[in-house]
Amino acid sequence: DRLTRCFLKIGLIWQKNLIRYVSLIDSVGLGILINAHKTADKNGGMIVLTDVPERIMVNLAMLYMDRYLHFASDMKQAISMMAW
Repeated sequence: DRLTRCFLKIGLIWQKNLIRYVSLIDSVGLGILINAHKTADKNGGMIVLTDVPERIMVNLAMLYMDRYLHFASDMKQAISMMAW
């Protein structure tokens, strides 16, 4: 419903840029990202990751997650991708 979609979008802003502090990602972290993406997508929302460290981005690209998850260079681009 609309409230859920709004919450998911607000949740992205509320937790903005937390991934910038990540130095490595394992299968648990990857599972969390995938489940968050699936939940948002199922409810008409969108998860956009911003400020992803290059080391993490390389790992995600090797796993083809850059084709599945959404990434933006900054919060402004992330918000525009959501088409608010």
